[in-house]
Amino acid sequence: KKFVGFIFRYGSNYARLRSEKSGPLLELLERNFRGVTVSGRPKEEIANDLFNSLVFEKVAEVLGDPRAKPQLMEPFLEDALGDPNEFQQALDHIEKAVSETLTYMSEIQRSATGSTHIWELTNG
Repeated sequence: KKFVGFIFRYGSNYARLRSEKSGPLLELLERNFRGVTVSGRPKEEIANDLFNSLVFEKVAEVLGDPRAKPQLMEPFLEDALGDPNEFQQALDHIEKAVSETLTYMSEIQRSATGSTHIWELTNG
């Protein structure tokens, strides 16, 4: 729920969530999480930015966007955390956040447009 709540702090997210396209999500990612600054920042802030970036990337990947490359971000998160157990826990939380986000997007899309496209991608 933390991540799902987070996406509403940025722009016209209702429209982003209703869309059957991942482009708006990747634009949000680009504006807010590309080029995560690591110098002089607490580990928790860096890991949080990378966590959010990975969730966006994985959601876009599920939606079929060929530009989404979450596997390229994972080594950065692993380095930021520095502990294999923490990294595995983070990956587990990321998968949960992706699932919750897609479920929420599916519900919004179905109620706003009647479309079940996202639900079909995740449950079909």
